[in-house]
Amino acid sequence: MASLELSPLSQHFDDDAIAEVESALAEADSSPLDIDADADTQLVAGNLDDALFAEFMDLLDKADAKCDVYVPPDFENNIEVDDYVVGSAPMLILALDDLKEELDIETTGEEIEADVEDPDFAPLEEQDDSFDDEYESFDDMRAPEMKRMWELMYNSARACVRLGVCLFVRD
Repeated sequence: MASLELSPLSQHFDDDAIAEVESALAEADSSPLDIDADADTQLVAGNLDDALFAEFMDLLDKADAKCDVYVPPDFENNIEVDDYVVGSAPMLILALDDLKEELDIETTGEEIEADVEDPDFAPLEEQDDSFDDEYESFDDMRAPEMKRMWELMYNSARACVRLGVCLFVRD
């Protein structure tokens, strides 16, 4: 099952791979990779629905924003390191902002906030699994789930930047 995790890059990359990411960021004239190496790993969401997750990641792929790892520095082109595609969390946030209209997501001026440092962090609301007659099609039924996936990715990307850790996307 798919999951999202916030952790230091060193949790999953060896020193050579980290040096490769840093070198690529320098070539891209990006800010340096300033990751909190002492941060605790935090599973933001686990056991995500594989089909829903794949559908959402396809949307990110169309926006050239699908990556395995997102890092806090802002840069445009994704970096390939070993078997990972590394992207910019700020660029993910921009891509997610662009997806709002396609997914018919309305947000207020105060974007969705979640405190991922709170041990009880749970950005997904409990789902009501009862069928509601207001749905006219399967896509209409999936809309609330896609919105929750968007919120989860958006909050995770913002936390990545704010906390100085990486967002690992596992499918």
